[in-house]
Amino acid sequence: MTGAPKNGEIAPIGVAFLVFDGFQPIDLSGPWQAFATANDELGQVRYALSTCGLADTASTTDGGLRILVDHTLDASSATAFHTVVVPGGEGVHAASRDSAFTRWLRHQDTRSQRTCSVCAGAFLLAAAGVLDGQSVTTHWRTADRLRRDYPQLDVADERIFHESGKYWTAAGVTAGIDLALGLIERDCGELIAQRVARRLVVYLRRSGDQRQ
Repeated sequence: MTGAPKNGEIAPIGVAFLVFDGFQPIDLSGPWQAFATANDELGQVRYALSTCGLADTASTTDGGLRILVDHTLDASSATAFHTVVVPGGEGVHAASRDSAFTRWLRHQDTRSQRTCSVCAGAFLLAAAGVLDGQSVTTHWRTADRLRRDYPQLDVADERIFHESGKYWTAAGVTAGIDLALGLIERDCGELIAQRVARRLVVYLRRSGDQRQ
C-alpha cells in the first residue's frame, strides 16, 4: 500500500484497522495515534496505517461520528497486511454475524504476522474462528459473555493486554494504547516506545498482566 522504501529505510509495517458500523472510536484512534507518533519520532513511515470496511464509510457507536474507509473488504482482499487490528464497540456483534467480515479476517489471518483486537473486538476474531485455543483478554464487562459464547477460548479477563502467539488482545478503551505501545516496543525498541508515551502524555506502558 506504500511505495518502495528509500535506501537505509526499513519497509513499512502495514497496519489495517477493520471498521464496522457501531465501532468504538477510541479503540481505533488510540492505537492509531500511537503508531502515527512512532512514525513522527522515527522520522519515517514505520507504520503504514489504513482502515478497511464493508462500505466507504463507517459510523461509531453513537452514530455521531463517521469516518471514511480507505479500502473496502473486497478491494483489500489481495493485500497482505502485517498487522490487523479489530476495535470493539456495540456493533461488533452484528459484524460477527456478517460472513463478509469473518471471511476477510480468516483470509487475512493466513497472511498476517499479527492479529489484534481491542475490547470487544475479540468477539469478531472469535466468530471468525482465528482465536480457537488461544488465551485472550477483553474488557472486564464483556469477559463473561466472551467466555460463555466461545468456550474454546481461555479468557484472561484481568489482563490489560495479552500476547498469545501472533494474537494480541487488549482490554479496551485506553488499554488499546498500551497494546500499541507494546507493539511499538517490540518493533522499534524501548526508547521509541518511551518517547511515544511521553508525547501522548500517558504512562510509559502498563504491563500486560496488570489487573484491569
